Amino acid sequence: MTVSMSALLLTSARAVILGLFFGVLYDAFRILKCLLCVVKYGSRRRFARVYDKGVYDIFPKKNSGVASYVLTAIFDILFSLAVTISFVLFLYAFNHGIFRWFILLSCIAGFAAYHVSVGRLVIRITDAASDVLRLIINIAVYVLSLPFVYIARLASKLYSALFAPAVNKIARRIDKIKNRRYTLKCIKELDKFFDLQVKG
Repeated sequence: MTVSMSALLLTSARAVILGLFFGVLYDAFRILKCLLCVVKYGSRRRFARVYDKGVYDIFPKKNSGVASYVLTAIFDILFSLAVTISFVLFLYAFNHGIFRWFILLSCIAGFAAYHVSVGRLVIRITDAASDVLRLIINIAVYVLSLPFVYIARLASKLYSALFAPAVNKIARRIDKIKNRRYTLKCIKELDKFFDLQVKG
């Protein structure tokens, strides 16, 4: 089965695009690592005013030691799986499942081209990008949690207005019963003690 040169060139160009996609995927994992503080990330100082106004930061401030190594290993395994599956699917989709060295080299060339061009820019702005994404996610969580916060506050006010007086009254009544029982027990013990003293 002969393959035309134009088909080979088209497959090679597609493999370069696949390599570019691998570069984008790699940077996506890098930003995710920054979000989870597995690697160095930009501090919250860029948006300190927003966080000071009540927006809660749901992400960890620092992951170090075992957690950092475990998360790094998980991300590396996921990236490797994604690359492998994508490459195999590419071979079946565009080259009838046949492995050719020029396809692998084209993928590597696409990844390298991305890394030396856009990738370098992404490395520089990763801190800022992770901070912006971090802020967007935190604000979204904050906005989505507002109804639940209001419901909790309303439930607390209703409890204080309707149920707290009754609960406090019952609690005081129970305390009185407990105190009365304790007093009666003490009186019995004193009676026993004085009876023993009189008999002795």
